[in-house]
Amino acid sequence: MDGPSQRGRKQQDDDESQLVKPTKRRDSRKRSRVTLELLLMQSMDIIFLTLGYLCPWDLIALTRVSKEMCQFLVSKSAAWIWIASRTQFDCIPDCPPNVVEHRWAELLFGGTKCEFCGNHPILNVNFLFNYRACHKCLKSRIVRASEVSNIHPEGKQKILELLPYSVSRSGHVGENEKTVTRYYWAEDVDKMAKKISRLEQAVRDREIHAVKILEAFRTERKEWVTGTMTRAVKLKGWRDAEERVYRTIRGQRRIELKEKFCAENTDWLEVDIDRALGMFKLDPKRPLSDEYWKQIRPLFIRYLKESKASRIEEEESRLLAPRMPLVEKFYRPFLKAKSYRELLCYPTLSQIVKMEPLRSLVLQDHHVTVEEKEIEAVVDQFPSMVQGFKNQFRQVLISQLPDDVSVDSVIAVFYCTACDSEFFPLFGYFEADAHHHSEIRSKTVGSHVKVHEHGRLSAAAILRTLLPSMGHDFIANVDPTRLDALDARFSCTLCSADGTDGRKIMTWRQCVIHYTKAHVIIQSTDGDVPQEQPYPEWKRLSVRDEHACQYAAPDKDRDSRYSWHCNRCTNDAISSNSWRSSLWRRSCLADLLIHIKEVHGIEESVRENQDYFYSPYVRNVFRSYLCKQR
Repeated sequence: MDGPSQRGRKQQDDDESQLVKPTKRRDSRKRSRVTLELLLMQSMDIIFLTLGYLCPWDLIALTRVSKEMCQFLVSKSAAWIWIASRTQFDCIPDCPPNVVEHRWAELLFGGTKCEFCGNHPILNVNFLFNYRACHKCLKSRIVRASEVSNIHPEGKQKILELLPYSVSRSGHVGENEKTVTRYYWAEDVDKMAKKISRLEQAVRDREIHAVKILEAFRTERKEWVTGTMTRAVKLKGWRDAEERVYRTIRGQRRIELKEKFCAENTDWLEVDIDRALGMFKLDPKRPLSDEYWKQIRPLFIRYLKESKASRIEEEESRLLAPRMPLVEKFYRPFLKAKSYRELLCYPTLSQIVKMEPLRSLVLQDHHVTVEEKEIEAVVDQFPSMVQGFKNQFRQVLISQLPDDVSVDSVIAVFYCTACDSEFFPLFGYFEADAHHHSEIRSKTVGSHVKVHEHGRLSAAAILRTLLPSMGHDFIANVDPTRLDALDARFSCTLCSADGTDGRKIMTWRQCVIHYTKAHVIIQSTDGDVPQEQPYPEWKRLSVRDEHACQYAAPDKDRDSRYSWHCNRCTNDAISSNSWRSSLWRRSCLADLLIHIKEVHGIEESVRENQDYFYSPYVRNVFRSYLCKQR
């Protein structure tokens, strides 16, 4: 008897990845949303019993889950849910008659953002107008009683007596007599003016019962204004009482936090702990359990370090105040022997006193008397201290570059964020250090000088273009000065040729500026979607064409052309909105030298590319024109 037939094996494909179906991970948020939407399919009794036990702030969170849930909770039929949720707490005041329940809960527990501009935190609620608004938005939406007469001169008194107002003292007016300034909601003033005008027009048209309707409206409205004003005063008292309770609980939580921290660590001063507690936002509703302490401890340590650093800085300032004139007496003559260009790279008086060995000398206790002889002995070390300050700035620039790039290389392209020199990069450490203006120094040394990424890519492409003709030795030891002396000319292959005129001819510095202005910025401003930036590609001209460009006719009148710019006027660009008047002061060379001497007071050691620079607009050098010059 034959045995059972065996199933044949099916040969599996080599590519098993096609047979395996990747599993999709379920979205927990989508599953919870579906569960909440199923709740709306139940009967109204079940919905009221379920949601009525929630807190008002939990109901507000449910309105932000889905559109269907929000539409249900803000409907008139769901008002009883908000009432049941509010009545669980005796401290929550009743909803005013002119405000719906969900709006009242949103006003009290909906967050601390301004309802108009979104600014936060806004802790105070204007219960008179029923808005949570910042001071700026509130000021733009209220009008004085005197301003209403300009808008509605005939019915000012008729309108204002039917509206609630906010009161503020304006000080002494006239014969030392205090006056009360009344503020009204501007939108309510316009609506009430239209309402009164419509009712009075009905009286003039002699409609039936128009006079009775107008008088009844005035009487009812005046009673409503009185009730609203009384209710606003009570609500303000409730808010002040809740704020006092909140401050009491917050004070208790801070005492518990301080005791818990001091029990495990006694290295911090009590002054630092108290200052850190003032900056730290502690939730008074949560008890200080071990889990909560483990959660907030890293953030509290950070505030504690900041408070300690601030305290040390204040103590040093008090120690330095009486001893700064002694240091200034010897440091000023040292700086007087330097040129204006060098002084911009030197540390200020407040920076030099915080450097060793002068720091340990001037930061002694108050009872120690610092004499002039002790400071005079440190004068010989001023040059080394200045060099250390420059090295510190150099390290800041080096830290912004890749590890395999030298800071003195042409690839090290920087720009100054303080004077908006994005289109005029700084090449190498020397130019970046020379651009270190003392007027715009920040607390962190070199923080305003940043790496110009697109300029670095463009400079690297230039070196790659010079590699076949100049060799590896030249590229390895190149710096901006050697590259200026080479005076090579390039053309941009990314630009299309202008008909028979050919491409634009540029120096290596103009290439970096051209790539940033013509290809990076234009690409980034085309549409809302950022586009991928093209990689810079340069082509060096032949020796014959470079010689023609260097001695072309437009360059012979270089000094008389209005293409010279003052580098000292860049400081005025910080407070000036006109970039043509401050950042780009264009003039001929002779007039510009007079400007530097008279305006900036620089008479000696005026250097090109530092105090002033030549930056003409990129010109088209036609090959047909070059052939004629040969």
